[in-house]
Amino acid sequence: MAKVKATVGLSWDEQQIPRDSDNDGLADFWEITNGGTDKANSADDEEMAGIDQKGDGFTKEDEYKGYTVRGKHYRMDPTKKELFFNTSSTATEKDFARQGLTSLGLTVIEVPEDPTFLGGTIRTALQVAKDTYQSLNTDGDMVALNGTIHDVEVIFGVAPLDTGQGTATIYEEAIHNLWKQNGVEETVRKVFKWNQTTRAGEEELVAVFNNTDLDGDGALTSRINVFDLMAPAGSGNDAIDGKVHGTTETELRKRTSRHEAGHVIGIPHTPAGTSSVMRQGIGPGKIDDFDAQDKRQVKLK
Repeated sequence: MAKVKATVGLSWDEQQIPRDSDNDGLADFWEITNGGTDKANSADDEEMAGIDQKGDGFTKEDEYKGYTVRGKHYRMDPTKKELFFNTSSTATEKDFARQGLTSLGLTVIEVPEDPTFLGGTIRTALQVAKDTYQSLNTDGDMVALNGTIHDVEVIFGVAPLDTGQGTATIYEEAIHNLWKQNGVEETVRKVFKWNQTTRAGEEELVAVFNNTDLDGDGALTSRINVFDLMAPAGSGNDAIDGKVHGTTETELRKRTSRHEAGHVIGIPHTPAGTSSVMRQGIGPGKIDDFDAQDKRQVKLK
């Protein structure tokens, strides 16, 4: 704000520029354009249909003062739920994650780095990043006990339950390794074994991987790929169609990116039977989107 004094002869007039009729430090033109002058500078109460939490972590004063990125200044909009998204990542499917955030009704502001906020609030932009975590052995990728499928715990990505700031990490190499290993032609056979504990005969599923020792244990006959076990009976080897459990590598990268970004805005895992990209694990369905329950739980502060 600045005061300008104009003098004509013996008369003078002083005006504040820009005009601030309520002397709250926020220009009238901006307040009138963005919801009126009646709200306090400390207000942070944007509402959006379908989202329970009010506000977005920025006060009215924060939004007026705005932020700078690489020397340029921008103001914000106190009538919208705004979320900053860092575009500098090399993650393959970061745009799919961003599109998912936009689908929730959020105003996603793309920035090449963390902004400097002039109102005093300190926040970082949400980022989707890839990591070099690898799942090169099959300890977590394959398991079969008498044909019963067990949790394989292959980690596709990680992210904190946060409030719109933080990093969604995608383990792209681990995802790729599933398809790489699945690309080896395999044949399945049952082996009869005697269980000394139960004193009963059992059939164990094993696989032969094209005479390849995938898990490095010295045996060509090894544990069967759990994702092939989950495939429908009679559907054949998943490697024939380049899919693991009916899903391509690209599709899984996309879902993982959107799923982990959902965690960064406060959305937890949903039950296995729900139609949401926030389901834990890749599951039998191809679900790319957030559902209404996910949207309700969005948290930006």
